[in-house]
Amino acid sequence: MNTARTFRSRRGKMVAVGLGALVVAAALFGAYGATGGFWTSASPAIEYLVPKDSLYSLPGGQFFDVSLNVQKSTTVSGQFTNTKGITLYVMTPTEVTYLSEKGTVGSYYWTSGRIANLTLTNFNYTFAPGQWGLVFLNADNPSLVNPSINTTIVTIYSGLFIAPS
Repeated sequence: MNTARTFRSRRGKMVAVGLGALVVAAALFGAYGATGGFWTSASPAIEYLVPKDSLYSLPGGQFFDVSLNVQKSTTVSGQFTNTKGITLYVMTPTEVTYLSEKGTVGSYYWTSGRIANLTLTNFNYTFAPGQWGLVFLNADNPSLVNPSINTTIVTIYSGLFIAPS
């Protein structure tokens, strides 16, 4: 009889120790989850420069630009198409001003070359720190003097966004 009692007493202590360990483990598990340990986002939020599904009507001999003030090396991505052909340029603000005032491309850092109409284009460009303009130009050549070019519709499907680093 004494033996059975000793066994129950040890079993009760073992159950109490086991329950205590379970409570401590649950508290640590809960604290880890409460601090964001389990529910962190798999990818950072995307910063859009031009919203998804944007449409731009761009008459012949005209352009629009997206201005960027880049603090650290940054990749801008997006997907677009156009109805009549277009050329993209990466320019400094001074070069964009020159284009606006003189009606011709004086200089630039990068160009896509002429993108044919109805071509789905995946755009990716890594900008160095500084101020930049991403220019969409509707002209057959770097000059805006030929306004007889048809209006093109630029559709930016995925938006232009800063790619997560």
